[in-house]
Amino acid sequence: MARVLGHVHDLAGAFRDAATKGESPAASSPPDQAASVLPEDWREAIPLRLAELVRAWQDRYPRQLRTRRRRCCSTARR
Repeated sequence: MARVLGHVHDLAGAFRDAATKGESPAASSPPDQAASVLPEDWREAIPLRLAELVRAWQDRYPRQLRTRRRRCCSTARR
């Protein structure tokens, strides 16, 4: 179970970084089975990382949708 939680911790950080275009070892390299270690403060760290992940993708999608809508509408008017 500790390995699964370690993966959740690492992947939440990697997907958060992908949304914000950030750079992290987890986002820029393939997963290493041995490197996925459950942190000591996992009960606080995992919920925090998951909340950051949600926030990062919530911030990203409205921006993308506004850009797409603007392109779509401006093209249709021409």
